[in-house]
Order: sequence, then structure tokens, then C-alpha cells
Amino acid sequence: MNIKLDINLSLSLSLMHELGVEIVRGKYNSENFPTEAELFRSLSISRGVVREAIKMLESKGMLISKQNQGIVLRSTSDWNLLDADILSWVLDNPNVELIGELLQFQMNIEATAAGLAAKSEFRIDDMASVPLILQKLENPLLSTEQITKEVANFHSAILNASRNPFFCSLEKITKISVYANSEYFSHLQKTSFASYIAIYNAIINGDGVLANLTVNSLFKSMIAILDAKCVSNIARGHLVGDYSRNLYETI
Repeated sequence: MNIKLDINLSLSLSLMHELGVEIVRGKYNSENFPTEAELFRSLSISRGVVREAIKMLESKGMLISKQNQGIVLRSTSDWNLLDADILSWVLDNPNVELIGELLQFQMNIEATAAGLAAKSEFRIDDMASVPLILQKLENPLLSTEQITKEVANFHSAILNASRNPFFCSLEKITKISVYANSEYFSHLQKTSFASYIAIYNAIINGDGVLANLTVNSLFKSMIAILDAKCVSNIARGHLVGDYSRNLYETI
């Protein structure tokens, strides 16, 4: 069994991460998933560590322990794709369709959040960090890594300014999406910086309709870039490559 545990994480978290990645990559099925005994013997770790890692993967909807059947791999339709770990594992090797679906999800969530933020009496205080973010994004010499960081902060600010606890809980998902789609976000930083300013101004001015429409426009621009790249890649005979390597460690 070729599993390498990360010494920077607890043994159970490290094992959970490595098994999760291997499940997503299709290494296992219900017939060949290792038993608890096989895992702790091959890795020379305690049964308790293995059980804890398995329980974490069960809570994410990836595994289920059945009497007389052992550990069973669940269908991907049972996975909690809004779990930050699973999303980062899936996006470690994304395809065009998945990226597009993630952008559509983020668009709908953030458009609604922006509308709520614009109606909030606390919007000026909640968006207080954004002017500095916009100032940094205006710098044409900013690296792609710096752009991605500031754009992630911008989108997080929108969710938090909504004051909706369910939207706020999606902050990490939003950051994962930004890092996974950094190519499209950084492209917009260079060509459509005005969209970020327009979203901020709409929220500050209390215009929920305009805030909603402007967020939608921003994401539709990214989806259009994605569609164009998809057509180009299909013409060349391959799909989009990996845009989210090391997401788990980066965010």
C-alpha cells in the first residue's frame, strides 16, 4: 500500500487526506477498499488512528462501515461536495465541466449575498476592507498569486457582508473556487477591474438589484472565458489542465 503520511498533520488527518485523494482518483471501489486491519498493519499505525480517519471520511459521505461487509465506498452522488476537503481533492485534477458548474454555483450564491449585503445597515463597516483590496488589485505589476489572494479576500467580504450565516459558512468554498479558477479571475483583473469597483459601489450605495446583476455579469464573463478555452482545447484534442494543485496547503 503506497500511502505517505504528512508529518505536519496528525496521523488521523494525514491518513484521511491521503485516502480521500486516492478515492477521488478512482484507486478504490467497494470490492478492493482496504480493511482497518490492512491499513494499520501496512502503515504501522494504531487501529484507533485508522478508525478516526475512516469516521472522518464517513462523515463526508465517502465511506460507510457495514456489518459483515467491512468498509464500503459510497457513490459519488453521496459525497458532500461542499465539504472543503472533498472539493479541494476533486479540483486537484478538474475538468472543464466541473469548473463551469462550480462557477455557476458561486455566481448564484454571491449574487444573492451581494444583494443582501447592499440592504444591510452594517454594509459600510462590513465592506471596510475592500478599498484596500481594490487598491492592490489596481496594481498592474501584481503577480498571479497576489491577485488570487486579493480576489479571494474580495469575494469573502461579499459573503460575510451578507450577514447570512449560511453564506458566511461558504467562505472557504469560495476561496477554493478562486484558487482553482485563478486563471480566469486573474484575467479579469487585467481586463475588467471596473466590475469589482461596480460591485463594491453598488453594495455601499445600498443598490441590491445592481449588486446582484453586477456579480452575475462578473461570473458570466469568467464562464465565457472558460467556454472559449474549452472550444480551443477540444480543437487541440485535450481538456483544461490542473489549475488547483496544492489547494489544500495554500488556503
